Amino acid sequence: MTDKIRPAVDVEDLPDFADKICSQHSVSFDITNNRRNAEAFEYGTKEWDEFHDHARNSIESLNDQIKSNGPEDIESARRRRVRGFGAAQIIVAILLTNFNLRKIAAFISDKIRDNAKNTFTENPSSARFAAATANGTTPTPTPTRPA
Repeated sequence: MTDKIRPAVDVEDLPDFADKICSQHSVSFDITNNRRNAEAFEYGTKEWDEFHDHARNSIESLNDQIKSNGPEDIESARRRRVRGFGAAQIIVAILLTNFNLRKIAAFISDKIRDNAKNTFTENPSSARFAAATANGTTPTPTPTRPA
């Protein structure tokens, strides 16, 4: 086997102190350096399968939501009537940003609603009365509007 002709490296590009890998002819890697072995769960185990099934279902659900006939509808070309790949990519990025913002807003709204349900009892006025008397203040009645 003949030695291959390799392109030369410019002298300006040479480091002051070359690493070992720059001067050796071959490299070997230990099996522990493999990416597959660095995963949280060992490949093919029950835990790995359960995690990846859930992850796969989650991403497929998200894909269905952004491609469906909802506000984003990125599957339909009518949502991005522009010329050029770059312009279409910007439109899709805007639509995905809108999707993410709607999801965040819905999550925050749900949390606020849950907190409100947990804060008040069945009769909110009695909860205000109980909180006011516990603080040693006199509760003031809430004005009502005529119907």
